[in-house]
Amino acid sequence: SQSRYKVSRICESSGTYVYAASAGGLFRTDIRNGEMKALTRLDGFEASGVSFMRYVPELKILIIGYNNGMIELLKDDLTLTQVKGLYSKLIQGDKRIIHINVDKDRAILSTNFGILVLDLLKEEISDSYTAIGPGGQSLAVLSTAVSGDSIYAGTATGIIRAKYAATVNLNDYNNWKQVFNGSNCQHLHAFKDSLYFAADSVVYRLHRSKADVIVSEKKGTGRIQQYAGKLHIFRGGGIFSIGSG
Repeated sequence: SQSRYKVSRICESSGTYVYAASAGGLFRTDIRNGEMKALTRLDGFEASGVSFMRYVPELKILIIGYNNGMIELLKDDLTLTQVKGLYSKLIQGDKRIIHINVDKDRAILSTNFGILVLDLLKEEISDSYTAIGPGGQSLAVLSTAVSGDSIYAGTATGIIRAKYAATVNLNDYNNWKQVFNGSNCQHLHAFKDSLYFAADSVVYRLHRSKADVIVSEKKGTGRIQQYAGKLHIFRGGGIFSIGSG
């Protein structure tokens, strides 16, 4: 049956292949000839339960995050490495990789227990920030972005910010400050000198601590992504683009 191929929740392209995840598993389509292949455990993949993917063109790495906390790195469309992430942690609750943001050679992973930092060159978890909630508790992070000298994290109750520097302990909640109050802040994306994000489907631009509404219609925001010098906001019914100028 071809029905399992029909609905893809997440897609990323390496330029040679399009990778798609659906309820039926993980699939790869060759752009050159349209040939589709299911990527299964026989190929070494975790395969089912993909929660997020991000392709890093500079490093030619596809990052695959799973519902069970597993992370896979597919380099050059060929070499696969598994990183346990939260998969092997003896913790109760939802371990899925909610969002993946990339800053140079590091992937910043959002989870229900805080933030994991994945060194893409060493292919290992290099840091974890799991005590950034009130009083040092764990905090569910829906999305992150790095803008200027700051790192931002979207949560269920707003956006928090910390200085992004080697001298700052990002696992200390005292170093994080609330910069926006709102519900379900996600799809964070740094563009030019501003931070764009969605909060309950309304899209905002945060610039110098001031938040302005960019798109007010609550049509549901699927992703905010930069391409060809423009910022594209994928929403129900269409795409809203912001020019480079």
